[in-house]
Amino acid sequence: MRIKTFLTAAAILAAGLACSAAEAQVRERNLRLGFAVNLDTFQGRGAKYFADQVNEKGQGKLKVTVFPAGTLGGDVQTVAALRGGTVDATLIATSIMVSVVKEFGLMDLPFVFESNAETAKLLDGPFGKKLTELAADKGLMPLAYWGAGFRNLTNSKMPVTKVEDMKGLKIRVLQAPTYIDLFNALGSNAVPMPFTEVYTALEQKTVDGQENPATTIVSAKLYEVQKFLSLTQHIQFASTLVFGKPTWDKLNADERKIITDAAAAAQAYLRDAADKDETELMARLKSSMTVNEIAPAEKARFRAAAKPVVDKYAAANDPDLVKLLFSELEQIRKK
Repeated sequence: MRIKTFLTAAAILAAGLACSAAEAQVRERNLRLGFAVNLDTFQGRGAKYFADQVNEKGQGKLKVTVFPAGTLGGDVQTVAALRGGTVDATLIATSIMVSVVKEFGLMDLPFVFESNAETAKLLDGPFGKKLTELAADKGLMPLAYWGAGFRNLTNSKMPVTKVEDMKGLKIRVLQAPTYIDLFNALGSNAVPMPFTEVYTALEQKTVDGQENPATTIVSAKLYEVQKFLSLTQHIQFASTLVFGKPTWDKLNADERKIITDAAAAAQAYLRDAADKDETELMARLKSSMTVNEIAPAEKARFRAAAKPVVDKYAAANDPDLVKLLFSELEQIRKK
């Protein structure tokens, strides 16, 4: 009798384990990845690369469908949708993350960063890990980071070669506090608006100019409605691939591994392509716009004009996190 009871219990246990194992397998899911820019941008190519990786490894069940060009809403709307579970993932500028996690604003400190590689190393280290933890506490799960080139200024009126040239220009900026304060500090009138409205605003002269990395200027064909490109290099543009916690919590271990592996592959792909991509795009822009660099002495004046903004946002954050940021940058530059 005891042997029979033991065998029955063992059978029940084995069935339970088999059920658990079955539940750990990849299930039928079609995840929605929405973002504001076009598919042929640097970020859009990264989103497609990530989706292709998931679709290949998902056993025909786990899939990612990309929705570019603001199909599912603008940047700020998409971040809110992630937290609400109506959009599964996005690929977005770290600047937009500020709407939920203010500490991401430290990535927007003007004239602080020097290269894509430096940004990548910073985000791979303790500083980036801290940002990821803070985001997770707010219902957002960043899985990958990369630098995507410097943001530069375009406008329809004149080349900007010195700080005084900024005075009175109406410049569209991201819907992020640092950007608004920076361009107001430089003497222009900052106009925050969703990226999906930018081309029309430039075409109709609602604003005089905008600021973005080369990949966005080319993809959105902003050169059609802007004549001058000034290489202000005011902010090093960083992006992140983010899942919403409501979606992440529904995924089992196997599904999460497929997604994190795909995110790592996309991160490596984009980091490898970043510098080459920016060089090629800048060459294309020089054929359709008047492009000017900023002399080192004038760049120093831009940096001085922006210093109150750097000080403001550094002071508004955890002093230990700010110290970590600058100490990490110092260490990176020594290597």
